[in-house]
Amino acid sequence: MLDASQQFAHELYDELSAKVAKAHSGLEKRLDISRRADILQTSDWYGEKMTGVVTETKPSILKLSAMLGGLDLAIDLVMYIGECSYIKDPRVKLLKAKGEKGSCEILHILQDEDTNNLLFQILTSARQQDQTFKPQDQIDRIRQPIDYLKRHSIETHFVKSYGLISSWA
Repeated sequence: MLDASQQFAHELYDELSAKVAKAHSGLEKRLDISRRADILQTSDWYGEKMTGVVTETKPSILKLSAMLGGLDLAIDLVMYIGECSYIKDPRVKLLKAKGEKGSCEILHILQDEDTNNLLFQILTSARQQDQTFKPQDQIDRIRQPIDYLKRHSIETHFVKSYGLISSWA
């Protein structure tokens, strides 16, 4: 059973996750509409909703990371936002001719610096509060999408944060 402060952290996590999911759902709707209309938009057009959710939720995610039981939840939330910052669509290769970032099927729609800097800030703060903080689970969690996206020629996803916490292991 969770104590009151841990319960509050979980409630905040659920609220923030719902905001991210709603923004991602809006992105999926935009993508579906553009597919049906055979319109191919830029990454900025696709990423508009996700960029807004990062800006809107950042203060609350930082607050969550400082709560009892909130650090892992905050890290998980930033990772979720990062995962939502790429879309897969076979038509993306057409955007490559316009200079968009990504591989032939993966479109990068959110600046990695936004989520990477947020995760870096959370991890640095956690380490300052607890010098023995060894985030092996987080290292594995971050490495998986990095490895996946690297296969698609995207090598900017959480690199700064991954380098930092890998040095602590």
